[in-house]
Amino acid sequence: MDPRERFADCTDNELMRCTAAGQKTAYEVLILRHRKAAEGYCLSLIRDEREAEDIVQDSFADIYVQREAYRDTFSFQAYLYAVIRHKASDHLRRAGRSETLDETVLEAVPGREPSPEEEFLRREETDRLAEWIMDLPENYREALYLFCVEGRSYQETALEMGRSVPQVKIWIYRARKKLQKRRMEER
Repeated sequence: MDPRERFADCTDNELMRCTAAGQKTAYEVLILRHRKAAEGYCLSLIRDEREAEDIVQDSFADIYVQREAYRDTFSFQAYLYAVIRHKASDHLRRAGRSETLDETVLEAVPGREPSPEEEFLRREETDRLAEWIMDLPENYREALYLFCVEGRSYQETALEMGRSVPQVKIWIYRARKKLQKRRMEER
């Protein structure tokens, strides 16, 4: 039996308590649960897949080192995303450059094989949308990503960003309006 199976039904906060008590397997379960979503979130912030993976790995390592200081006041995911957001911000500040949005964030789910012409038009539209999203203020981009791509509720998005629900709703509304306006200008 895989040792991780005994932790499968535990909540994230229970897993962190087990981790703080020295059970490394509990932390492995947390990593398996959250790594992919965390990498997607980080990718939305820094636009570099390899760097996003490194930042997420560093974030998990830092949380593990500080495991005994963890307080379950908020969800583990909110805590993880706050650490990632801080590390991503540091990375961008050190890099001193604006990253381009990696197109993997915006890939559509294929229903059938598109013709070469359809594929070209889709890619052109995706590139244009990625450019417009990059022009949004960082807080708009982050709120839009969490809400639209990650499927978070307004409350979860607000918690992860450390902001109020009304503020997050305003940012998402304004982000959508700006994108709609850009689309209308293109026509």
